[in-house]
Formats: sequence, C-alpha cells, structure tokens
Amino acid sequence: MGLIYTKHALGRLKQRQVSQEKANLVYSTPDTIKAGKKANTQEYSRRFGQKTITLVVGKGQQGENLIISAWIDPPEYGTKDYYQKKRYQKYQQASGFKKIWLIIKEQFGF
Repeated sequence: MGLIYTKHALGRLKQRQVSQEKANLVYSTPDTIKAGKKANTQEYSRRFGQKTITLVVGKGQQGENLIISAWIDPPEYGTKDYYQKKRYQKYQQASGFKKIWLIIKEQFGF
C-alpha cells in the first residue's frame, strides 16, 4: 500500500480507539479527500455509521505516503477527546460568570 505511520499518528489512533485496519480502509477507500490545513497534506475521510474517521496524509522524502495524524468524530466515549468536547460544549452554553469559573477550574485543575 506504500503507507507509513508516524509515531504521532500511531499514538493518536491508540488514544482515539481507532484500529490501524480501519485507518487503512479509510486511506484505501475514502468518501472524501480534501486539501489539508498544512501545506502538502490531504485529509482522507470516511463514514462508519454515525462516526467519521479522518486521516491527515503527507508525502515523505522519498515520495511515500505518511499518515501524520488521525481522529474520529464524534469521539469515542471515555477518550480524552470525548471529555474535551464535553467541556467545550459546557463552556459554550455557560453564562458569562460561569465561563470565567470554568476557565479558572481548567487552569487550576479542579
């Protein structure tokens, strides 16, 4: 397949509970491919039911395809991304004073 996973990508797959086999499937049969946010990258995405897995793919020095990062949306329950998204949603719905309190809690690790 000519694919190489960076350490970062492998760590993200594990952290986000996405198997390497599913990532390979996204790469080989994506629903969409679009330009990435960084130069010379592309984002490959594929839906699996209610979830969308996205891979950031770049080119290596010898022209090989590098999987740079990966994520799943919505995040899997219990992952760090899941709790980050919940905190963000709670912050967005909060009043002005509540937002200040949430920021203070986040800064001091409450």
